[in-house]
Amino acid sequence: MKEGKDDHQTGKPMMPYCLCDFAEVEASQDPVADDEGPENLLTNCEDTKWCVEFHGDENVKLSIRFKRPVTISGYGFKSANDCEWRNPVQWKLKVCCEGFKPNPETGGEDFIDEQTVAHDLWGDDRYALKRFPLEEKVTSDHFEFEFFKNIDIECENEDDAPLLQIGEVVLFA
Repeated sequence: MKEGKDDHQTGKPMMPYCLCDFAEVEASQDPVADDEGPENLLTNCEDTKWCVEFHGDENVKLSIRFKRPVTISGYGFKSANDCEWRNPVQWKLKVCCEGFKPNPETGGEDFIDEQTVAHDLWGDDRYALKRFPLEEKVTSDHFEFEFFKNIDIECENEDDAPLLQIGEVVLFA
């Protein structure tokens, strides 16, 4: 699997969309606090985050719907303000729209990216943006992330409540 890379490493221009202007986001889990809902992922504000309970026995889904189709070349996650062990380390990105033709090389699955990243990818830098370029551009009005593990679950850390958090989701044109 490829790891998140800065645009200077991939050679691809990755221009961010301003998601809050024309997208809505929903999550399969309720936030742990009223001010930590999925809408925070679209604000481009470091003072907010999305945070949900995450025990590892049930995957968490995050759905982003646009008012019109967009073409993306990649995506990124910003880490949140605290507790790096809550950062995701394993997920898939799916396209959820009629007319999408899955790649036969993925066994006909509807996912366009699958990541398992090293724990140290996130480092200690809070609000760090990690970029994940796609193999090829994809156009859709609905993308869905499904999260399988965070650092806490991967390391079997029992010192803290089992939570998953992300500071921001960024999609690149």
